[in-house]
Amino acid sequence: MSEDWRTEGSEYLYRRIRRSVVEDGQVLGFSDGSVVGYLPKEESDYESASTGEPAPLWHGKHRKICALL
Repeated sequence: MSEDWRTEGSEYLYRRIRRSVVEDGQVLGFSDGSVVGYLPKEESDYESASTGEPAPLWHGKHRKICALL
């Protein structure tokens, strides 16, 4: 797999993302960030868990944990 994340060529670059912070199966809060790079499916070694097919891989940079429950 290439280690050079692409920073051009996708509509998803620099979009906001939110990831759940989970511990012992419980959602404790969220981490906000944005997409800063990606590898297209032809370059990534990632396969979709739902389809088993090659899929793009996204690199996110998270800024902070928020909304702790």
